[in-house]
Amino acid sequence: MLPYVNKLFKVLAISLVTAGSLSAQEAVFNTPFYYTRNVMNSSYAGMSSGINTTLLYKQQWAGIEGAPTTALLNIDFPLSRKRGNNNAIGIGIINNQYATYSYTTLYIPNSYTLKLGKGDQSLRFGLAPKIVMNAIDLSQAIAEDPTDPTLTVGTPSFTYLDANFGMSYFVSKEISFGLSVDNFVTNVFADRADRINYSNYSATTFNGDVRFYTPDLKKGAPRLFIDATVQHQLGLQTEFSGYARLGELDQNIGVGYRSSGALMAIIQASVSSIQIAYSFEYSFTDIQSYTAGGHFIALRKVF
Repeated sequence: MLPYVNKLFKVLAISLVTAGSLSAQEAVFNTPFYYTRNVMNSSYAGMSSGINTTLLYKQQWAGIEGAPTTALLNIDFPLSRKRGNNNAIGIGIINNQYATYSYTTLYIPNSYTLKLGKGDQSLRFGLAPKIVMNAIDLSQAIAEDPTDPTLTVGTPSFTYLDANFGMSYFVSKEISFGLSVDNFVTNVFADRADRINYSNYSATTFNGDVRFYTPDLKKGAPRLFIDATVQHQLGLQTEFSGYARLGELDQNIGVGYRSSGALMAIIQASVSSIQIAYSFEYSFTDIQSYTAGGHFIALRKVF
């Protein structure tokens, strides 16, 4: 057990140093869901056999000053590598920013798997406590009157606790369904008037997802990977995202669609045991006239 723990601490140290060098940011629901599955639904934590480390960066609407960006670091792992162990845990940090608003979340996903008979059929349950820190940097505001005293009041900030609860049902390794609810603690116990910028980042969100992968025939035939999710942000909006990819699990190409008005081209490859994913996003709304599109890049390695 000790070598496994030592390796975990090394991965945590290296990853946290790397994440600290990022100039972070943007809403996670604008990133490919299949690549950051346990951020939306905590029951997916620890699905890899080892220490799964993911580093992600997304820029929305490149070329527009103050456009949303996101940086994410996620590490999750089973608590033991012994077959039949049902518990997993993780840690992650997400930093979002748009215009004057900065939003950082530290979350600790935990999951439990309940086997259902023979095979891979199972129920997974997850809970991720979160610490959310948000702030408005008024020095970044564009004002008609630079001497406006409002701009000299410092950086208003607010920190609160929240949580994500999720559950998922695996018919097999290739087919699964999930339900989750995010940001439900703050909306019950915190005074909305005391929060700054009550936005889609802090609204209670209900999520549903489905995954369908064709079996691995091990005969050189490409596989089809389909991932889809629906999100409803309480009192705000409902959004659908879908992704279809063709190839192997760690090397594939595909397309994505988001109902808010975006198409994505996706490519994923594996280089020296490191998985690399890139997505270019084209908005078919009026904003595309002012932007060079969106860019998403992610690195993943399982230790």
